[in-house]
Amino acid sequence: MARNEPGQLAEPVTLIDKGVVAVEAETRPLTALLGVHRAAERGLVRGKVTLSVEG
Repeated sequence: MARNEPGQLAEPVTLIDKGVVAVEAETRPLTALLGVHRAAERGLVRGKVTLSVEG
């Protein structure tokens, strides 16, 4: 999927909705960025990580 085209997104969304594909995501505070980066370098991060800005 190179572009955000609804036709291309329909199949993955259907698979997620049916539980065939699982989306793994974690939210960490921005202050954890260095630790998240180091964990990713070691292959310890699975899925996606979002960083939240507090305050």
